[in-house]
Amino acid sequence: MDLTITKQTENPLLSRKEVEAKIIFEGATPKRSDVQKDLAKAVKAAEKMVIVQTIQTVFGQTQAQVVAHVYSDENAMKANERANLLEKHTGHGAEPEQPAQEEAPAAEESADAPAEENTEAQ
Repeated sequence: MDLTITKQTENPLLSRKEVEAKIIFEGATPKRSDVQKDLAKAVKAAEKMVIVQTIQTVFGQTQAQVVAHVYSDENAMKANERANLLEKHTGHGAEPEQPAQEEAPAAEESADAPAEENTEAQ
């Protein structure tokens, strides 16, 4: 993936830089986490302080426009960004939990219970 910064604007009121970039990639559109890492390297900022707003692709082309915000303060980031974007970016390093395994025994018990009731009724 090749990342080129096309526009960078300092916004001191919100304690952030607003960055527009162009990425050229092969195959599928890159994940937000990959774009976040490359953008953090390009602007020399901490990875957790970069919030990717949008990745807009054009049908049939292997390039995209990226809009991102790079914050200098974590409190400013939490105050200014939408909650759903913060959730998307905080989950990059964590492994997903597996609640399906915990629910499986409960499903087996409920399947056994009606079978026992039917045998008593006969």
